[in-house]
Formats: sequence, structure tokens, C-alpha cells
Amino acid sequence: MSMEQNLSRYFQLLKKGVKAIKSNNSPDHREVFAMGTDLSMLRLFESFLESAPQLLLQLYIILNYNQTSITQYICIIGSVLSIAWATVEYRRCFRRSLARVKDMPSGVPTAVYLLYKFFTISSRSTIAGLLCLLVFYAFLHPKSERPEADEVDGQMQERLHKTLK
Repeated sequence: MSMEQNLSRYFQLLKKGVKAIKSNNSPDHREVFAMGTDLSMLRLFESFLESAPQLLLQLYIILNYNQTSITQYICIIGSVLSIAWATVEYRRCFRRSLARVKDMPSGVPTAVYLLYKFFTISSRSTIAGLLCLLVFYAFLHPKSERPEADEVDGQMQERLHKTLK
């Protein structure tokens, strides 16, 4: 989706929102909430299509090459937060658009749900990164350069000890 299309959708939402406020008409309000939910879903797709691959790539680089910098950790945290916030915002917009469901309260409940999503996505992405590393070593790593099992165990134990220090 291009920037112009995105801005156009927001502008249409803003126009309809002003119109709904002026008219005090319930169907107009529902239409505005539906448009907001659609935009939130597009942001959710954008987040998963941009941040998730970046997150997996950063995790793979850290796990495989054992080269870390503060920038990589900031990128990882930013990617996880982007995905977590997109899911939280979509849920809030979706609940708001439904007639019979109470709106998700802002403040502490939203923060708790955001932390829940952050830790859930962090754990799942770490597992996905480890799986990528395993697939690389099992199938894609050249056999002539493939380390022996004892050597890999020793390297993994060294990395684990360095991480825990």
C-alpha cells in the first residue's frame, strides 16, 4: 500500500468522522468505527509483513554469528513492540466496532494486554529464530564446513555461559 493510499484512507476516515459527529446519527458512527477497524487491520498486516521478517533476521544474525550490538537489541525490541501494539490496537478497534461488546478500557488493561502480547511474541519469535538456525545447520550449511556435534555442543555451552554472565 502506498503512502498516498494510506493518507487517502485516513483523510476519508477524518471526513466521515466529522460528518458523524455533526449529524449524531448512529449508522454514521458505526461506519466510522468500521473504517477505523479496516485501517487498523491494514496496519496489522503491515506490521507482520515488515517487522516479523526483520525480527527473525536479527535473531538469526545474533544466534548464528554471535555478533551483537545495542542497535540490534533496539531493533529487536522495536520490532516486537510494533507487532504487539498492532495486535492490541486492532483488538481495541474491533471491539469498538461491535455493537454488543463493551469497549476495551484504556490505561492499565491495555498496558497489561500489551505486555502479554510483547512477551508472547518475544517467546514465539525466539523459537522461530532458533528453528531457522537449526534448519540452516541441518540442511543448508555446507557439509565440508559443518562442525562436529561435540564442537557445536561446546560452542553452544560457551555462548550460554557468556549470555548468563
